[in-house]
Amino acid sequence: MLGREREPRAGVARCDCFRTTGDEMPRRLLWWSIGSAAVLCVAAGWFVLGLPPFGSSRQSQKTQPKPLEIQAAEVRRVALPIESDYTGVVVSPLNTELRARVTGYVIERNFKLGESVKAGDVLFRIDPRPFVVALAQATGRRKEAQASVEFYQAQVDRYKPLARKGFASQERFQTAQRNRDQAEGQVAIAAAQIARQELNLKYANVRAPYDGRTGITNVNVGDLVMADQSNLVRLIQLNPIRIQVALSQPDAQAVQAALASGGTPELEIVDPDGKIEHRTARIREVDNQFDVTTARLLVRAVVDNADFRLVPGEFLHVRLTTGTQHELVVPSRALFTQLDQHLVYLIKGGTAHMQQVEVGGEHGQDTVVTKGLSSGDIVATDHIQHLNDGEPVRLEDRKLAGTGGKPADL
Repeated sequence: MLGREREPRAGVARCDCFRTTGDEMPRRLLWWSIGSAAVLCVAAGWFVLGLPPFGSSRQSQKTQPKPLEIQAAEVRRVALPIESDYTGVVVSPLNTELRARVTGYVIERNFKLGESVKAGDVLFRIDPRPFVVALAQATGRRKEAQASVEFYQAQVDRYKPLARKGFASQERFQTAQRNRDQAEGQVAIAAAQIARQELNLKYANVRAPYDGRTGITNVNVGDLVMADQSNLVRLIQLNPIRIQVALSQPDAQAVQAALASGGTPELEIVDPDGKIEHRTARIREVDNQFDVTTARLLVRAVVDNADFRLVPGEFLHVRLTTGTQHELVVPSRALFTQLDQHLVYLIKGGTAHMQQVEVGGEHGQDTVVTKGLSSGDIVATDHIQHLNDGEPVRLEDRKLAGTGGKPADL
């Protein structure tokens, strides 16, 4: 029975639909592979393009982005002060190195180093006893000389009529006159010596010539000081005080013109944080020539310094205002930078457009724009980091931020 082909049953038809020959099988596998690959490619294409393989045409349409709601400001032309910034130095109008005017030993020092003193305060006392003795001697010599004057004057009075009548020689009379004149000279010398010793007694008390502050000194009680040689202490006036500035030629001319017309040009003091201090320096002193090496003119401004905050030798940032000029300004927050370029988002027709600008100085919360914008232009002032060039925008409540709520004309 093995090896014999089974015969079909009677009444059953034989079906060869699933029977394949050896040549048909590879062909069918090839077509199945090609079809599967085509389906996979189509599916991958829909996936990459982000399109659904099935669905309505409404789902395939791109949704329009919602306009970004922002605040904006109008570019304005305003009158701004013409300002120049300088570095000034604080100087004292009175700066004195006090010296001993008599020779002697210091017996008192009546101040603390760096202490404020008043005019007339005794700072040092030099031993006055030698000057007291010298004054007494000069006084005695004057009395002696006055007595001699009286004696010789009496002789003159006695010899004068006798010499006229011939009872006394003219030589004796002239000798009496000469002795009287010499005695009067001794009186004058003694009077000068008295005045000198009185001055020495006065100079033995070293007083402050004006209100000021003392410096650091090495002179102590017991030290020997020499007249006109020994420096005792430096005294400086602190209130009011001066600020010295070297002005450029245009600013110097503006200051001179203001002074000539009776005005008082002022300097503002700017602290390290950029804030204006609540004290004003009024220019009162102007040098009589420009420095030929720097083309600058020195001026000095007087400023109140009751709190003694300003110290001589200190450098300050000062600002001079010489007039006003009209400039375009935008809020500083509207500006941003890319690749060292200053930019703003200019709003036109409900769209934000990136606009390059050139800027000047800052004035409060505004910045001067010298190129790139015109008066009345609208610029975005917030969401700057979220905006893109050409992006649609909408103003919040259709008001301009920072311009008093003026409506925007987009």
